[in-house]
Amino acid sequence: MLKRMEVFLIIAVFILITAVILIIYSTQRENEFKAHNLTTQRAIINGAAYAINLQLIEKYRHVSLFSSEYAQNLLQLYNNPSNYLLEAELNDRLKQRFPDFFTYTLTDKKGIPKLVNIESLVGQACQLDLNDYAKHINNSNKGAIKNKTIIHPQPFNYHYDIMAPLNTGKNSQSIAFI
Repeated sequence: MLKRMEVFLIIAVFILITAVILIIYSTQRENEFKAHNLTTQRAIINGAAYAINLQLIEKYRHVSLFSSEYAQNLLQLYNNPSNYLLEAELNDRLKQRFPDFFTYTLTDKKGIPKLVNIESLVGQACQLDLNDYAKHINNSNKGAIKNKTIIHPQPFNYHYDIMAPLNTGKNSQSIAFI
């Protein structure tokens, strides 16, 4: 009977040791799996951030080019905001160049929108961005300044603003694409 008990204890110890080894190995594998997933997720997030940054740089570049290319038309509209034919023409050109654009505005040196029909579309976050960008333009000796890209909450339409300076010679206004 004693032999059976010894055999049983040896088997129980062996099973216990095997269980402890399996638990340690499983925990180690789980930690390795989590670390690998974390590394993969960080790589994906960094890749997405890089792609988004490139897209924003390209949008800013295109807005700056549009601002330069259509500077005369934009200045005419700035000086005569009720010129609806010119505004419609610019809207058509914007839709061709920027298929996903929502709306645009021109601002004065203080960042206050000059176009009358857009005031209801410029929310508080947009207005703060416009004011901040106008200050940066006025304080900078450089030609082009990129605005900070901030997501603006708006019912049914989260968006961000891309702004570029519109040089008028003596003053700089900004053009904002919302």
